Amino acid sequence: MIPLTWRKTQSTGQWFYNFELVAAQDIRQETVQYVSNIYKYYLTYRRILELREMKEKAISKN
Repeated sequence: MIPLTWRKTQSTGQWFYNFELVAAQDIRQETVQYVSNIYKYYLTYRRILELREMKEKAISKN
């Protein structure tokens, strides 16, 4: 599945979303949705940590 995705994404440069499309064609949609949800949680938690670090730096400057 990865080589197929690689061939499809060489022109677009969007590997993650194209991998989801290729995976949806080969495996069940629920699996693709599960991975997509985990990625959304990852991005959210990462942003929360970034904001927390920015807040701590701002407090420590004062």
